[in-house]
Amino acid sequence: MPAAGIPDRRPEVLRRAVDRLLDGPLRDELAPGEHAAVRRMQDGWARLAESGLPDTLVHGDFHPGNWRLTAAGPVVLDFADAHLGHPALDACRAIYYLPPPRRAAAARAWIAAWSRAAPQSRPADALRIAWPLAHLASAVRYQEFLDNIEPTERLYHLGDPAAVTRHAIAAARQATPHAPAQAARATDL
Repeated sequence: MPAAGIPDRRPEVLRRAVDRLLDGPLRDELAPGEHAAVRRMQDGWARLAESGLPDTLVHGDFHPGNWRLTAAGPVVLDFADAHLGHPALDACRAIYYLPPPRRAAAARAWIAAWSRAAPQSRPADALRIAWPLAHLASAVRYQEFLDNIEPTERLYHLGDPAAVTRHAIAAARQATPHAPAQAARATDL
């Protein structure tokens, strides 16, 4: 259970939120085949939770625009989306925003760090499982954003949850060498 004031976005919570998104705001925005594809992906949340990595306090929007390198060392910015959740989802967000040639190195570094921190875990599997689920987590977050912004701003973001859900479907179908788990399996740290 998260501390007071910390949002809970653990895998089981996100699974329920995706179901609500599909049954509510995305009911008419996605085609029946898209709904079916996302429903099939929903078992991934339990597999992610079983990867042996602990739920942690994560940044929630960990992409290159939210960190800086200073003379004193790296500085992470913008903790507005911090929450209790699975660390692989945060890693996927960071990796997704990197240029494709840098994704494999980032995935290997993340896997190596978690292999040291949690030796009995399966971080490479977690990253592979999380790759499409991270997009679904973003769809949930974008819908929360839409539900809470002023009406005049909504029109700029109306299609965001559906678009990101379609990214999740595409990520679940792809087996490309730039996907982090593919790169991680090649070295199998």
